[in-house]
Amino acid sequence: MKFLKPPKNMFLRKKDVYFKYSTEEQWTGEYWIDGKPIYTRVLQASTNRWRSATFAHGIEDIGNYRTIDFSNSYWQHSSGNCYSIGSYENSNAYILGGIIGPKNICIYIGGSWGDNDQWKNPLYITIRYTKSTD
Repeated sequence: MKFLKPPKNMFLRKKDVYFKYSTEEQWTGEYWIDGKPIYTRVLQASTNRWRSATFAHGIEDIGNYRTIDFSNSYWQHSSGNCYSIGSYENSNAYILGGIIGPKNICIYIGGSWGDNDQWKNPLYITIRYTKSTD
């Protein structure tokens, strides 16, 4: 699927946008305060690392606006339960959040979740970002 760049001076009302979460990059229909289009994609990963998970996001020209969409990011526990990134279950189980750098994203894990193999289960992180080339 080839991604088309949004036309200049074209504004869409949010209700008119057909939006489907995807691992493919897509334009959200929104613009950041500097006028650059905001893109999104879902990253899927898993790790058995203790206390943090770092992996490449694969966006070569990521701009200065980059954030985790916490309301649409989660980790699936081996029990089948899903936990939001940024959630706090109890002192033994929580996900603090993350950082998006120019090449990688790092999720920080707290409590006993970082101590075992549960992290081999899927981790879905939705990110929003601009591009330096737009």
